[in-house]
Amino acid sequence: LRVGPISAGGLLAVLIILYASEYSGVAGGSIAGIAVGTCFAFTGEGLSGLAGAYGVGGLMAGLFAPIGRLPAACAFILSSAVVSLSSAATTQRLDTLWEIAAASVIYMLLPERLTGGLFSRFTAKTDDREAPRAQDLRRTVVARLDHAADALGEVASTVAQVGEKLDKAQRQHQSSALQELRRTQTAQDRQRMVQQFTAVSTVMEEMAAEFELFERSDGTSANLVSEVLYEFALEPLDVSCRVDRFERMTVEILAMRGEGVKVNKAELTNEISKACGRTFSQPSISRTQTSWRLVFCEKPRFRAVMGSARHNCYNNLLCGDSTRCFEDGTGRYIAILSDGMGTGGRAAVDGVMVSDLLAQLIQAGVGFDSALQIVNNAMGVKSGDESTATVDIACIDLYTGITEFMKAGAAMSFVREDGKVHPVDAPGIPVGILEQASFHCTQEELGSDDLVVLVSDGALCEGTAWITALLEGASDSKTPQELAEAIVAGAVARRSDEHDDDVTAIVMKLHAYSQQAD
Repeated sequence: LRVGPISAGGLLAVLIILYASEYSGVAGGSIAGIAVGTCFAFTGEGLSGLAGAYGVGGLMAGLFAPIGRLPAACAFILSSAVVSLSSAATTQRLDTLWEIAAASVIYMLLPERLTGGLFSRFTAKTDDREAPRAQDLRRTVVARLDHAADALGEVASTVAQVGEKLDKAQRQHQSSALQELRRTQTAQDRQRMVQQFTAVSTVMEEMAAEFELFERSDGTSANLVSEVLYEFALEPLDVSCRVDRFERMTVEILAMRGEGVKVNKAELTNEISKACGRTFSQPSISRTQTSWRLVFCEKPRFRAVMGSARHNCYNNLLCGDSTRCFEDGTGRYIAILSDGMGTGGRAAVDGVMVSDLLAQLIQAGVGFDSALQIVNNAMGVKSGDESTATVDIACIDLYTGITEFMKAGAAMSFVREDGKVHPVDAPGIPVGILEQASFHCTQEELGSDDLVVLVSDGALCEGTAWITALLEGASDSKTPQELAEAIVAGAVARRSDEHDDDVTAIVMKLHAYSQQAD
């Protein structure tokens, strides 16, 4: 029975894994995932990778099951998608991702009272007094994530080492052209497997590091937030209020999206602030057709005001530069600038794909390094032709002003601090060229009224001195938008080689919350 890309068998399989993770933990989730994935692999429908995807997904769901259904379902979706998308995309694998997403939503929507009686028959009864304290649970989950990450890293290393030895031994014997072709295909498949294990290992390490920051959950505040959501005609599926070691609260909400429902973000933020007794910034919101995910963080020390401008090469309709700027819901303002190689339609496709995928992954909670590797793998399999793009990211911590620059083949950036401008450069290689992608990083600590400027390489054809002079000579009354437009216009006007290129500039200015923004 199939409706579009979703089959009843696929839904049932994912639900079995999720419930096994909920009621039997890591062991139950892993075993169920491997067993179900192996059954699908034997069908011969191009689903040979499901044993690994479902196995890792079941393991991650089991790790997060003690925290709640939402973290467990998100961990399953994320880890399964990483393993599946790290190899070449096929119609069957894309259909599987739809089934995973649909089954995870069903899993979160089904009331526990409907399933608890059935599945509790298969679990041993425990005394509530033996339940671990929240602190112990956090340490246990962090330790398990770290251990699982190390184990997967060792698996990847072992597979790579064994493969190298086998290749060396086989090269000592003569072989036909067909045998050489098969050997090459085997080596490529093995390399994809190593990339899958490495990517999942990195995601686990990042999750462990992030989860370690949280000290406790505030159930009372979560209940109060749920009541506020009902007042705004939002049906909460899951509400989490987490307090980190710095006593800063983060509220994460998954809510049903009612048809025709409109929500005033400012009013919702104000009511949730009152309910929790804290002051929150307006939320980071990601939407699907049926639900909203909202993340509120406490109001930080700074806020970023952004302006951007661009010039299309020879005034074409399409531009190879693509930008995304957003707050991620945890007190960070993130700017992404991707420059697809060349100009025109092909470059525009690569630039938009890279910036959009990175923004979606980062907003979903994936770390920068893991997100870059996933995008790099996607660039490698999206078509037979070479696809490359630079990546330039500035991540501003709005609580401290510390700004991290992460570059993969991107152009030089600029910082104006206390009226003085200095360049920020971190040479690297664009995504889509090598099998492994990595950022070159540097860090700056900024204060109120300081500027961060990202530009594409088209702005630097006539050097950097004029940009430095422009930024140092600009008065504080100049807005980021005016500065971005001045940089782009200056780059186009100064070009002296009778050629043209895409030019993009992003200017961000920090404002202390006590100040009136421009």
